[in-house]
Amino acid sequence: PLQQQPQKPLPNTSSLQNLPDAVKNTMMEMEQQDLEEGKERGYHYKELMEQKKREADLRRQKLTVGGGGNPGNFVRPPPQAFRIDDPDSAQKFAEYIAKQKKGIIRKEKIRHPIQAIVGGGGSNNGSVRTKESSPMKNYKAQVNHKKSNQKMPDLRPEAQPKKRVGQKILGKIPLLKKTVKRSHAFETLNDAALSFTRGLQMGVFRNNNHALDKKRKAALLNWLDLLSISLPPELGLHELIDTLKINMDLIAQSPYELKVLIDKHPIPDGQYSKSCNKGIGQTGFFCGFWKLLHVASVGFAEQQGGLMLRELHPNIRVFSPKEAGSVLREYMGMFFNCDKCSKRFIAQYDECKFQSCNRLTDETVDAPAESWAEFPLWLWEVHNDVSRSKAEREADFHEKYNRKAVAK
Repeated sequence: PLQQQPQKPLPNTSSLQNLPDAVKNTMMEMEQQDLEEGKERGYHYKELMEQKKREADLRRQKLTVGGGGNPGNFVRPPPQAFRIDDPDSAQKFAEYIAKQKKGIIRKEKIRHPIQAIVGGGGSNNGSVRTKESSPMKNYKAQVNHKKSNQKMPDLRPEAQPKKRVGQKILGKIPLLKKTVKRSHAFETLNDAALSFTRGLQMGVFRNNNHALDKKRKAALLNWLDLLSISLPPELGLHELIDTLKINMDLIAQSPYELKVLIDKHPIPDGQYSKSCNKGIGQTGFFCGFWKLLHVASVGFAEQQGGLMLRELHPNIRVFSPKEAGSVLREYMGMFFNCDKCSKRFIAQYDECKFQSCNRLTDETVDAPAESWAEFPLWLWEVHNDVSRSKAEREADFHEKYNRKAVAK
């Protein structure tokens, strides 16, 4: 701000009554000139600051009373220090300190995003983990699983216990197979891995068996790069993804070459869980694909598009939330084996449904921490919209045949 200078004393106009008109006019011109000069040089800066302070106090008073604005923007000041002779104020102040401590402890602990989806074990029933113990941070685990201290199920081949011949035969008997119940976490990861591999086999060459053109090869490579930095190593797909990326020119020639490479990296269990197939044979692809998207989107947010992996892998590709949305749009448009589903997703994405154009930013290094969480949250809203639409269609179907109880 400009340095405040003392304002020049103005002439007293009341004493100009007995002066000639020429002198009066000269004095008035000098007074007006002094006022204008004072404004230009910042003589009224102090008055301006006082006016802004009065306006801020007025807004704060409105927020406190509830007379307008957003009360969430007003931060209530802490209570004054208690007096020894006032037990009520001492109690309020102690409650305030306890609340502040509880908030600090809550920030130091987080609910691990992958655990929030798959559940599973760990300390405190696997619901709370510190940031340092997050399995998504341990990217080295995909190279050497012995270094990983994860409580999550591990689908990688080297982590699977070897079965004897007798165990393989007994496992095929239905009654004995039911006695070994898989965990919810294992089922979630296994369903996601199955839909990844089957989605490639059904969708990459879904229109014809001709070789992929340059555009489709680039879209497939983008999809693999995105999953490489987003999926947890326990899913056991990184080795397959790296193999597909290295042999991109080979698998682009025919679906046979793609199937050969996928078969070399089998999934631990080739059957979808009952939560996906509802007990009907080989169904469950769409359910597993949603699980894949949710696990990948949460991993994407936690790894900040790949920035968190730069220390171990300096040349790793980094995606912004907007780029991740565009890669998913390309995959849905070119490779997803459901035309109706693809058209619905692309239409919603292009129309900025659920405010995707504003929520998914194109920043990476300078992106605020909360912006990375918008990608998985946006995807949850898309999934909820699909589920809501499906439920409405089923209700209309049952009402058409007078099944009101089922429709509800």
